Amino acid sequence: MDESVIGTGWKFPPRFANPQTGPDMSDEMTLLEEAIRILLNTQVGERPLEPELGCGLDHFMFSEATPLTLMELKEEIAAAIVAWEPRIDLLNIQFDLAEIYDGKLNILLEYEVRQTNARNNMVFPFYLAEKSI
Repeated sequence: MDESVIGTGWKFPPRFANPQTGPDMSDEMTLLEEAIRILLNTQVGERPLEPELGCGLDHFMFSEATPLTLMELKEEIAAAIVAWEPRIDLLNIQFDLAEIYDGKLNILLEYEVRQTNARNNMVFPFYLAEKSI
């Protein structure tokens, strides 16, 4: 895959394994997944220089997983990805409710890289309640 299509960037979270070589880097599909995770974990208004960046998942904390709530959650995720991740086309969003009573909702995302038509999917865990230690 041509790295110039997707790009190369700092691995998240940032890590400097060797001061001479600089930060660890991500490329290709790893970079896209990290960008999507950062987008979904960022609250709207959290970043002063890009106040519109982010996804309103925080509004769904402690919510019941009703069909209406899941539909609104799907719309929020889709709107954020369409607005802030121009390298992909979002194909599908599904929810895995297997761990819902433990306060965890797994969000299954299927997407296609626009310039290469490569399809990929990822699972984003969304915690509806505080994680217990």
